[in-house]
Amino acid sequence: MADHESPTQPKPLTAKQRRFVDAYVGEARFNASRAALDAGYADAREGWRLLKNAEVRARIEEILEAEAMSRAETLSVLTEDALRTDDDILDIAERAPGVAAQASAVSALISARTTARTNLAKAHSLLTERKEISGPGGGPIPIQAIEVVLGDEGDA
Repeated sequence: MADHESPTQPKPLTAKQRRFVDAYVGEARFNASRAALDAGYADAREGWRLLKNAEVRARIEEILEAEAMSRAETLSVLTEDALRTDDDILDIAERAPGVAAQASAVSALISARTTARTNLAKAHSLLTERKEISGPGGGPIPIQAIEVVLGDEGDA
């Protein structure tokens, strides 16, 4: 290790590694093979190797952390979708070209609204799943005691 390098300070990424990271979180949409080729690597399998590199991984995590929506932002977007009225959905769908596209848009928007409402309810702990377990015929679960007898250590 050179005198100026610190064991706690990560090595800077090479230009090619930076291109890989940018492609991976960008155009390649988390496809490591495609990102490797887009970054100029000759072999698509280099993407897998790069994802195991600590410095590359750290930079990817840093980018994702910086660009991720906060909890409040996520709830805000879900709330916006959940509060969409039927009139809002029809207004948006009318902008789609053609009747089939409009019908598809309405279906997708209604589905998104329903999903948003469900996810908000879960986020606010309004939906809880409960499972009831019972014994034969819906009665109590029978419990049996088991007696374990250990032999002398000399028996082995």
